[in-house]
Amino acid sequence: MNRTKIFFLLASICLTAAGPLAAQGALFGIAGGAVNSDFRNASTSSKWGATAGVFGAFRANRNIIVTLEGNWTQKGASNTRINYIEVPLMFGAVLPMDNGMGFRLYAGAELDFKVACSSSDVVFNCNSANGTLFTIPFGVVIGKTSRSGTFVGLDIRYSASLTDTFSNIPSLWNRTWYFRLQIGKGPGR
Repeated sequence: MNRTKIFFLLASICLTAAGPLAAQGALFGIAGGAVNSDFRNASTSSKWGATAGVFGAFRANRNIIVTLEGNWTQKGASNTRINYIEVPLMFGAVLPMDNGMGFRLYAGAELDFKVACSSSDVVFNCNSANGTLFTIPFGVVIGKTSRSGTFVGLDIRYSASLTDTFSNIPSLWNRTWYFRLQIGKGPGR
């Protein structure tokens, strides 16, 4: 099954589940911002890129939340840029406060599907860039939920790759920091 079919299959599952989950306290929204990435085990400089996507979060209870996302992200380093569709599944602990503010610490597992690559560096040849990567995202969301259920948060995340970025260069992994604004809607308090 190619990457496009996998992405649309996951998107269809999310959209189908949205109605029943919303009735149970789920939160759905969009996220976007900047990423800073480089390659571990290479003498490259970091590169800034962009990220944008959608998310759905379901509260298992007052303090546990499960999140599924679909993101487009630009990664790479120096003169190399690789665009991915990322599908992270994360589990987090929520530390709510009385005023609607809260913190969520989370970690999870992620699949990244390469959709584009450009490089002017002969060492990092796009033809040898792996099509699928496995990563571990972990981070913190600091946010506020209004009485009407509107959520606004700042997501700061680090993503540690477990897969070589290029098939011809062993132990060369993406290291990526995310700085994203999240806006979503869920049930009111």
